[in-house]
Amino acid sequence: MESLKDVYAFIRIKNEIGTIDPFFRNLKQLFNCGVIGYDPESYSDGSGEYIDRFINNNSNFQSAFYQYPVNRPYGVKEEIEIKNRLDTYYNYVLSKIPSESWFLKVDADHYYDPDLMNKTLKKFDRSKLKAYRIILLNVAVYNSGVYVTRRQPFTGIDHCIWKKTRDLYFDYVPFCYEKIVISYPVETIGFGGLHFLWNRKRMEKYNQTTTLTKNIIQEHCIQLSSFKLYIRMLKFICSVVSNKKWKYSIVKRFCEITQIGDVGDMLFANNIPFELLDHKYVIGKYQYLFYDK
Repeated sequence: MESLKDVYAFIRIKNEIGTIDPFFRNLKQLFNCGVIGYDPESYSDGSGEYIDRFINNNSNFQSAFYQYPVNRPYGVKEEIEIKNRLDTYYNYVLSKIPSESWFLKVDADHYYDPDLMNKTLKKFDRSKLKAYRIILLNVAVYNSGVYVTRRQPFTGIDHCIWKKTRDLYFDYVPFCYEKIVISYPVETIGFGGLHFLWNRKRMEKYNQTTTLTKNIIQEHCIQLSSFKLYIRMLKFICSVVSNKKWKYSIVKRFCEITQIGDVGDMLFANNIPFELLDHKYVIGKYQYLFYDK
């Protein structure tokens, strides 16, 4: 994709054999270059071998093999050896990207729509030092139903195109994942695709039962059809209320009543492409990413 020319894909893979092939096929539609981080445990299911073959066949993508096992951040920083910390691992992968280069952090449960990305990336301005946030809709597929996470319907601040400046680095956040530290502002520029949460193959990998998946869906999600209805309401509000303060107050109250999202993201949700809210579209991308071989 011309608009992502010379933007590095920042990739971390760990036991992703169920999705790795379609993920990389999708990735190659967008990126010309990238760095792939993986650790010794990636060889337990064949992911490591797949990455080795992929790198041999795609010289613009390079290995960032990390020789130590990486712990999830379930303890305080001082209780985990530095070499096993997530931020240490991420900073190692980051070190493989040339200074002053742009990069986008992507995961194997992401689907990036090339058409949506083309539209969104028109707002990516390399001449300005900003982080350009690309939003993905957080969805879960369960028993052929499609659901959206209620409190955080969109991916967070870490899904941005960043510029690797001298003072950019990853920091450790206990009981979370990681935090990227920057000295420049963040601008949300548009939507790029879907983030599939709690897919069945990953749940089975971690020995989590279907009942647990159902509980998560019931407690934390809303049906896509209901979410789409709320988005239509938001679009109507934004079309008839021109005063920014009134619009902010109305959407804030809307979030409080529905318990969906936060006011900043829901104001931007007025711009969401309706194909992301289409059941057939989401199911099709889910099948592509998780079941097409």
